[in-house]
Amino acid sequence: MKTSVNKALIAIGVLALAFLAYVVQLKNQNNNQEYMFQSPTVSRLGTFVTINIRAKNEAQAKVGYFSALKAIDRVNELMSTYPDKPDSDLNRANRLAKEHKVAISDQTYTVIVKAKEFADITDGALDITVVPLIELWLRASQEDGPPKEELIAEAKGKMGLENIILNDKPEKTIAYNGDLKLNVDSLAKGYAVDQALQAIKNCDGIMAALVDIGGEIACFGDYKDDGWFVGVCNPFDDEPNDPFRNNMRWKISVKDKAVATSGDYRQFMMIQGIKYSHIIDPRSGWPVKNVPSVTVIANDCMTADALATAISVLGGEKGLALVNTLEEVECFIVVGDKEKSEIFKSDGFGRYLVD
Repeated sequence: MKTSVNKALIAIGVLALAFLAYVVQLKNQNNNQEYMFQSPTVSRLGTFVTINIRAKNEAQAKVGYFSALKAIDRVNELMSTYPDKPDSDLNRANRLAKEHKVAISDQTYTVIVKAKEFADITDGALDITVVPLIELWLRASQEDGPPKEELIAEAKGKMGLENIILNDKPEKTIAYNGDLKLNVDSLAKGYAVDQALQAIKNCDGIMAALVDIGGEIACFGDYKDDGWFVGVCNPFDDEPNDPFRNNMRWKISVKDKAVATSGDYRQFMMIQGIKYSHIIDPRSGWPVKNVPSVTVIANDCMTADALATAISVLGGEKGLALVNTLEEVECFIVVGDKEKSEIFKSDGFGRYLVD
């Protein structure tokens, strides 16, 4: 009887060990499982936002997603110039900074400082004081007639980065020397991408992610094992203004990089039947011509975003020359029109292209 009991105990022990081994194996399998989250398309900063996250599980992916949206919304709250955000840093500054110092956030201060740096290296092709010209051309599109040269000269007289007075002690402040207006849209979308991606990185259990705000993209880690694939649109497609149309002409693969594309194939003005770019050359006062698409790869999206806009102003040859002087920056520039176009690629862009 005792022997039978011992055998029974041994059998139970073996079964228990087997069950324990199964539980450990199942736990390890679950730990090795990954969850690929693709967000719905939502609207932020006046454009569409999509976010892809590779995480250990769905719950962690969703924490990353909502953290990213919160970061994007924070940038919008601080840097919007739309009337529905009267208390944003820029709206308060544009109302009050010509009269006295205005306190601004660390984030807004950082973006303005970077904007001044980009203005220096692009010979003024990027200028966040270009608002009077933007407003002038918007009125021109509504009135269906290009502005007169004297009005352009008057608008340019209200610009000037030298009229921005920044102070960082004891707090971050801004003041204007004269009747100035700022708009940081040429950097803010890229900055929002960077902030969103960092918010995701700060969350537990996330191995990789990609943030796309209206075509401005930043990513880290791998999508599966091949980096992330990003499409570059054909600017001469018959329906390029549809952001969901599959009109990708070129494909690049990136990892731990940012990509920004600027051009007039989706955003433009029609005046007297003529298509004008939404990008204004702050030096001439006129919309840029014949640079329908500029794609920039950089380590951060604010840099890529700012340079894509500046290169649209500089044009193919000067834009390429600028990028070839910069470290960790590559560009792909399409100039011309549907009948006759030319491509300018920086020295290292080819390594990102996928056949």
